[in-house]
Amino acid sequence: MTGTYRIANQTIQITSLYGDIHEQCMAFRVDAAPDYKIATTGADIEAQWEKLIHQESAQRHSMQRFSEAAMESYAILDEIAELCLKDQKILLYGSAVKTNGEGFLFLSDRSFLKAFFANLWMNTDVGGGSVLLNNNTSMIEVSENEVTVYSIPWHRGRAGCVNQSVPLKAICLLKSGKRNAMNRLEGNDAQAVLLEHSFSPTDEFVSVKRQEIINMLLSRVKLYRFESNMDHEAVHIAYNLMSMERY
Repeated sequence: MTGTYRIANQTIQITSLYGDIHEQCMAFRVDAAPDYKIATTGADIEAQWEKLIHQESAQRHSMQRFSEAAMESYAILDEIAELCLKDQKILLYGSAVKTNGEGFLFLSDRSFLKAFFANLWMNTDVGGGSVLLNNNTSMIEVSENEVTVYSIPWHRGRAGCVNQSVPLKAICLLKSGKRNAMNRLEGNDAQAVLLEHSFSPTDEFVSVKRQEIINMLLSRVKLYRFESNMDHEAVHIAYNLMSMERY
């Protein structure tokens, strides 16, 4: 099964064993010559199983919520992420929203927290219309002129993303707590956060490229740590601080 899609400003032809990925990417489908071609094999799916088992310290029989088609989807995502690193783009495991023409990206050590906060943001009036770009995974392009966040078709739930992009204003590492307190992360602390929450390539040359992109990203976009009680006031605090500051 083959389809061509425009993902993070790259035209990619995907040939898969299962049809699920093509339904997943339907909103990104284009009729154009591809920049890249990806074709999955059974070995790619098996490699994703092994990766998941390693990450979760679990056996396959305890992970019934995953399917072969889902593993194929993750294998395709990894390949796209590695290709995009060569084009000044980095995959961050974070939710993203657009408010008043600016993008805000949320990271978290707990995967559900970033989706929850993005949805909370969408249900809070912050003085302008907001759009949920993606509630789980986003691609960031760091060019000479600006930093852009792209929604990509890997998300949580049916209403998890729209096919849009926007200039990225700020990145926020979420921590649950009893109070709302935000501080900026810089230097090694900021580097460590982005390394932990970004796609990690196997190729050594591409790994060096990832570090270069992270350095450029942090020179242009502020990264914050936000301890939050996850209420509507928290959204107002986060938006006001991140939107008003200039680099």
